Amino acid sequence: MNSNFNKLQLFFTVDGDWIDYTYEKLISKEKFAQYLTEEIAFARQFLQGKFIHLIHVSPLAQLFFLDERFIPYYHTIENNGGNIGIHSHMDRPLKEYNLFHKYQGLIKEAVTRLRASGLRPIAHRGGFFSYENNMTRFLEDIGIRLELSNFVNRAFSYGTIKVCDWSNSKNYAYRLDYNNYLEEGKSSVWEIPIGYGNDSHLYMENLSVDDVIPLLHSLKSNLAEHNYFNIAAVITHSYYFPSLLYSKEFKPIDNNLFRNKYLYKLFMIIQRINRIFPFINRILSLKKYSWTAIYYRRMFRQIIKSLILEAEFINGDEALSYLDTHHSLKN
Repeated sequence: MNSNFNKLQLFFTVDGDWIDYTYEKLISKEKFAQYLTEEIAFARQFLQGKFIHLIHVSPLAQLFFLDERFIPYYHTIENNGGNIGIHSHMDRPLKEYNLFHKYQGLIKEAVTRLRASGLRPIAHRGGFFSYENNMTRFLEDIGIRLELSNFVNRAFSYGTIKVCDWSNSKNYAYRLDYNNYLEEGKSSVWEIPIGYGNDSHLYMENLSVDDVIPLLHSLKSNLAEHNYFNIAAVITHSYYFPSLLYSKEFKPIDNNLFRNKYLYKLFMIIQRINRIFPFINRILSLKKYSWTAIYYRRMFRQIIKSLILEAEFINGDEALSYLDTHHSLKN
């Protein structure tokens, strides 16, 4: 880690969510294991293994992602220089219940089981970036010292129920106050915002390569007056690391890319060609690579290369050491 801390410190966080779930059926263990394999390989290659994987727990999923099949992957993350944490999620955005009031026992059980497996969970993020004051002392009591729910200026409601509210939140790392999570306090839990600048965030799925440098310049400018705490989080999800290889039939372009209007036009052209010349589709079916996976790997790789020009990636342990040390110096 840079000894003079001139660079912005970033850590890469991956929410261990799944994308193709219903409220009745969870993702297969085999598919999530593939996500983990690709996620770990990507982090090893481009982040020196330094990232935080946040394990999903929720009223629906319960402790599904603590299945014994996945535990060796989490050990690999730690052995490669990364960390793990807990991602406590509402399956429907709060609806009639509040996760933090009713499911602290589930979060505590997940942390206890992970530690019993020899793992060291150190971080928490609320689903939909939700957070409540009562969580700060709870996280402190169970030994979780990094809190990653701050999505600067985000406020979101589900009907009449407030899901999260980071309006007027701080855009730098700070110790949480027990009674007001938007204020600096004396707890041992650090709130780390997702990097924010120029009305954009370090949210990998929503970034382009052209976004990164101006965003970082703005972020560093915003942090200048808080230069002891020049640290922020980057966020993405496990389901953005599908396998590079198809195990079944090849699809020329995956549905996940339809929101890109140029790729969608290309897809429609290919479909018309296939209807006119059916043998083209037979040739394409011989391929074995996922265009979605290739697209995301290429995009994420380019974004990370741009980030490294202005910042350096650290893991959660380094973040805590950095924050604790410089907080003491400041005071």
